[in-house]
Amino acid sequence: MSGPHDSGGMGQRATESSMRAGRAASDSRSSGAVGRTTLTAAFILVASTVGVTSQAPSSVSAAECAVGAIDWVGGDGNWSNAANWSSDPVLPTADDDVCVPAGVTVTIDGDFAVNEMVVKGNDGNLTVTSGGRLTVGGASIVEGVFVLAGGEIAGDGVFSVAGSGEFSSGAISGNVAVTDTGSWNITSASTKRVTGTLTNDGTIIQPGY
Repeated sequence: MSGPHDSGGMGQRATESSMRAGRAASDSRSSGAVGRTTLTAAFILVASTVGVTSQAPSSVSAAECAVGAIDWVGGDGNWSNAANWSSDPVLPTADDDVCVPAGVTVTIDGDFAVNEMVVKGNDGNLTVTSGGRLTVGGASIVEGVFVLAGGEIAGDGVFSVAGSGEFSSGAISGNVAVTDTGSWNITSASTKRVTGTLTNDGTIIQPGY
């Protein structure tokens, strides 16, 4: 990920050690916002490196669900269970906005798509497990805990991590952004594949293994 910033507060170029030898060409650059780093193009993030980023100016406030959004009405459960949605017996589609309230954990357990998504509150949780894939077409945000554990985030929309969570394995082929309020941990020795973009305005921590 990005390296530490200098006394002037400017983000520095990510070290070559954070990318596997023989990877596809990658580009890590400062975009002008203090502490902001965007990783683009295809590369493989390995779990033997260390990366801690700096803070950036506030840019995300409490998210509001779209009018007419499909609501999660169940408790903790799998996305694939239509009974958990206000659209029951139909699951949300790529044309739908969805809203998940605080206090529940939703698990992406298959290949699903939405337009925009809001997961509310610091105890609203979203987990993408092995075999799970979530494609977002528009601006989406998790205010609580987001765990990427073997699954994939895809699509043209920006998927914002505004709370906490971890990236233990899996892939980012879409656009994930850790906001100024977000803190995301890179965990486990598994390889993480990023072929989309991972933008950091908050804190990403990757301890050595």
